[in-house]
Amino acid sequence: MRSSPGSTAPVSFTDPGFRLKAARVLDLYSRTWQDRTLGQDEYVISADEKTSVQARCRCHPTLAPGQARAMRVPCA
Repeated sequence: MRSSPGSTAPVSFTDPGFRLKAARVLDLYSRTWQDRTLGQDEYVISADEKTSVQARCRCHPTLAPGQARAMRVPCA
C-alpha cells in the first residue's frame, strides 16, 4: 500500500486485478503495448464515457466576438 499525495491514510484497492489493469494503462503512457514499443505512426487515443451526464439546452445565446475579445459561450 502507498499513501496518496497530501494524505496520511494508506490507499487500498479492492479490485484484485487492479495492478494488472493499472500496468496496462501505465505501459501505454510509456508507449508500450504487449511488451512492444509503439511505432512513430501508432497513437493511443483515450476516451471516458460519462453516461450519467445529460446535454442541456443553453439558456442564453452565444455572444459574438468583439474587438480584442474572444467569442463568449455562457455555461448553462
